[in-house]
Formats: sequence, structure tokens, C-alpha cells
Amino acid sequence: YLYPEDHEFVYLDVGCNIAEEVVWIEGQFNRSLSVSLEMQESVYRSCKKNGLEAIRHPHQQKFIPLHRAAATKVTTGKYHPKRDSSSLALDESGEGIEDSGLPTVEFTTLDLVWEEFMAPRRVDLLKVDAEGWDGWILYNGTRKLLQEQLVDHFLFEYHIKWEGKLKFFTERFYEWGYACFVLACSYLFPLSPPLWFDRMEFNGHANIFCARAGKGSRLSETHRRFYEGEGFIGTGEARKTMLDEIPGVPYKDTAKRHPTNYTGAVEDLGKLLEE
Repeated sequence: YLYPEDHEFVYLDVGCNIAEEVVWIEGQFNRSLSVSLEMQESVYRSCKKNGLEAIRHPHQQKFIPLHRAAATKVTTGKYHPKRDSSSLALDESGEGIEDSGLPTVEFTTLDLVWEEFMAPRRVDLLKVDAEGWDGWILYNGTRKLLQEQLVDHFLFEYHIKWEGKLKFFTERFYEWGYACFVLACSYLFPLSPPLWFDRMEFNGHANIFCARAGKGSRLSETHRRFYEGEGFIGTGEARKTMLDEIPGVPYKDTAKRHPTNYTGAVEDLGKLLEE
């Protein structure tokens, strides 16, 4: 609903898997460009097959599958072909480590992928699902795209192995012009300054959504309407979510029992937004 009918939707995908999102985009937009990276050869074949079969308008829709791994620089790396990409041989910066006896895959940055296949288009949505390496891939390997605000929205996974780095990454993305939110059940919960709470640095997993903020953003007015509609602004009251309705889980204890649910901080957030 954010785009006109004739809009060409541009999607950059890390962790294509079976191309589920690509198939959905090709079904929603008559004009689209999707570029998807998948490091595992067998999964890459499924990604390529499904994405190409879903194309409805061959002259207006383009799908480019790449058997590559997103990283912080161009190099070659090793991976375990029978395991998921959490077994990718990387160091904590997201760079490849040599490991004999394993298949080799080309490592590349998303900045270079954009230059090779997508420039000069803007990216409407970037999705990164790299089993824990998402933050480094975005911060080090997608810096040109994000600092120049050539991406409108991006989605990534907060991973347990980050060990307290969620605040670091969301602060950097905010400095580059992006507001980030936790996808908490059926609503978005702000993470970026000045709406950060230390309790959000939790030991678990969650999906994070970031959008280009400020003047020119497609979502700037949508954000305020969203909060007004949900009762955050003007009431300071928490809204119950699906997780709060789980039998036997007291409402006040839900955030402690389910770390991806932030209702424990919604009341404070509402007051801060009101101020």
C-alpha cells in the first residue's frame, strides 16, 4: 500500500532459502527486480527454480539468484554443505576463515552486489538472514548503501551470539538515518535513540525492521498514525498482544517469560512518546 500501481519493487535478499519472499513479491508487483544470495548449493538450486517459475511478466519482472555468501569483503570462504549457514566458517567480523576439506563459496559485499546488478535503482527492501552474521554484514558490507540511504527498508535477525551488540548496531543505523523496531508479535516496538531501553538487550532471537526516517521517508507519517491508533500516544497504556493471552502466564510476567515480547516496557514508552 506504500507504492503506486506501476512501481518497480526492488528487493535484495540474503538467505534466499526456497525464495518464499521472492515468490510473494512477484505475485504482488507487476514490475520487480529481486536479487537473492544463497550460499548452500542445494538450497540455491531450489531458490533459483522457485523464483524463476513464479515470474508472471517476463518482460517486467527480473529475478537474479546468486550462489554467493554475503560478507564484509570480497574473498572466498568455506561452508558445511549439510548444515545451515550458522556453520559458515567466519570470524566475528564476518570475514571468511580457511577450513580445509569444506566446499568453497564466493564471499561478497552487498555494496558490490548492488553496483553489479541493481544500480542506480533504490532498494525498497533488503532482507538479511545470515544466522547470526546479519549485523556485521549490514554494518561493514552494506555501508555505502545505508550511509547514502539507497535502501528504504531493511529486515534482519537479532541473534543470541551478538552478546550485547543490538544497541551498537541500532545506534549506528540511526546515525545513518534509519529508525529500527522489534517485530514484537503484531506491532512494532522502537529501538532507536531516544527510545532505547537497556532491557531490550536480551539473550535471545528477534526480527528487527528498520526504515529510512525523516524527510522523504515513506513511513514517517505512518509511524505516528500507528502509535496513535494503538493507543501509545496520549494514554501511556500497554496493549496486550498474542503472547499475553497464553494461558497460565500472568500479564505482568510475560516479558520476563517470553524475551521477544516487550509489553513490559510499553507503558514507559507510551509516556516517553507523549512527552
